[in-house]
Amino acid sequence: MIAKASQRGGGQQLATHLLNELENDRVAVLDVRGAVANDLHGAFAEWEATATGTKCQKYLYSLSVNPDPANGALTREQYLDFIARVEQKMGLSDQPRAVVFHVKHGREHAHVIWSRIDHEKMKAVHMAHDRQKLRAVVREFAREHGLPLPRGLQNNRGLERFNEHARGVSLHEKQQEERTGATKDERRQLMTNAWRQSDSGKEFVRTLQQQGFLLARGQRGYVVVDAHGEIHSLARQIEGVKTKEVKARLKDDCPLEQLQEAETVQETLRQRSREQLKNKASEAFQKHAANQWDVLKQKQQARRAALQEKRKQMITRHRTDRQALLKAQEKERLALTRKQEREKPKGLKALLGKVTGKQSTLKQKHQQELKA
Repeated sequence: MIAKASQRGGGQQLATHLLNELENDRVAVLDVRGAVANDLHGAFAEWEATATGTKCQKYLYSLSVNPDPANGALTREQYLDFIARVEQKMGLSDQPRAVVFHVKHGREHAHVIWSRIDHEKMKAVHMAHDRQKLRAVVREFAREHGLPLPRGLQNNRGLERFNEHARGVSLHEKQQEERTGATKDERRQLMTNAWRQSDSGKEFVRTLQQQGFLLARGQRGYVVVDAHGEIHSLARQIEGVKTKEVKARLKDDCPLEQLQEAETVQETLRQRSREQLKNKASEAFQKHAANQWDVLKQKQQARRAALQEKRKQMITRHRTDRQALLKAQEKERLALTRKQEREKPKGLKALLGKVTGKQSTLKQKHQQELKA
């Protein structure tokens, strides 16, 4: 069985993560106690409101319990027994809590979240040495339930165990990897190389900046903010280096009190990232619009060419038809003229036609025929 726990804030984000049905086959909220609301978002909001009356920032204690698949699933009674042991060991027995079960890839695991704030004393429950206490609970639980211990819990390896823990990936770090696409190992390798290749604090900070990290002041010391706006403890990113060694190298060139707060740097980087994204989107839109304009222009040119060809053909056809019509009309006019010439009286008939007026009538008839 693997049990991991941490102190944290961000209750609304945690509630959303716990209720995420996209990453889990099934989500079930087993219990919410110590809150008026019976849903996670409402309960965590109440606990956060209580925490505002104290100086505690990490007002939640989050535990995940993952049974070893080789040993089979735990029963509900075993889960609740383990949770009760953790509560008693950590001093959380009377604290508000929520219990959530997930089934992912066919395997069940549990999450338990406690409020650390004692509402009567308006103080946070002190969580000193919680990792050692949790390891003790796991060993005791495994022994009493006949479960084999993971190799990491069989022996107490002291400092080496904490070094391995630093190299591991926590839930928060896993979520950071999902948001940024950069792994913890890659980040630690970059910073460790920068540390080893620099001789002074100024050179080290310059190298970090070239790699996209900015040095800032955190709540407990030096931190770095990456290009995605994520905050990381500097000492934990450098392999084999302790916090006091980091302070010793940076105190002269980069005094902690002269650095900007991590949240300020974080917001600056996120704003810069939003602007870059906006500019990229604008450039992409302009490029797309230009491409669409070219396509439209080509289509219009093709349509114009087709219309011009039709117009040319129509002009040629009209010219041919007009010439044919003129020829037909001229032929008809000549035929009519010959007919009229044949009808005109000659000699004595012409003279009598003038006297009787028949010639004038015939002339009018011929004129009307020509007009028709």
